Amino acid sequence: MAVPLAAGPPAGAAPARAQAAAVRVEAREKAGLDEAGEAAGGPARRGREPEPGRPLRGRHTVRGSRGALLTHTDRKSRFELARLVPDEGADAALEAASGDPHLRLARTITHDRGSAFALWRMLEEATGARVSFAGPHRAWERGTNENANGRLRRAFPKGTDFSAVPQGDVDRVVWKMNHTPRKRLGWRTPCSVYGRCCTST
Repeated sequence: MAVPLAAGPPAGAAPARAQAAAVRVEAREKAGLDEAGEAAGGPARRGREPEPGRPLRGRHTVRGSRGALLTHTDRKSRFELARLVPDEGADAALEAASGDPHLRLARTITHDRGSAFALWRMLEEATGARVSFAGPHRAWERGTNENANGRLRRAFPKGTDFSAVPQGDVDRVVWKMNHTPRKRLGWRTPCSVYGRCCTST
């Protein structure tokens, strides 16, 4: 039996695509986004190209049965930051992030679109960094941070009660991450590439 090497679009494909496009436009309008995907009155929907400096990726994602970890990852060096927060509210995230001296060295910070970062304007004022947001359901736009969160999960599995975890325990795990040589870094440590951690190589 002869098998066609290529097949044309099925009947009704064009109307279906047009209908899907209309649905996307409607969803974008409901979300307050313009045609370029920019949030009305807010930062870019997708991560913008950073100015020279330290771009960081962050997400309030390492959740537990109670409490959570607020994490940020330096894109170039893979240097990790993680702070315990009592909940996933915007106030807790702002307090933890604005008090971190490393974030004041960043030129740009890319977050996910969770409600924890609703106070992004105040974070910009506190750190001097420009805050951007990854697109919805686009975890790969913060792949560096997602990978680091996966490493943290090895020490703090899903369901961990972070209210019973001391910050010192988190710091020890993060210290090991930042002082483990990485193939991607030419077998240097994130700390040595970051250059503002300690004197490790």
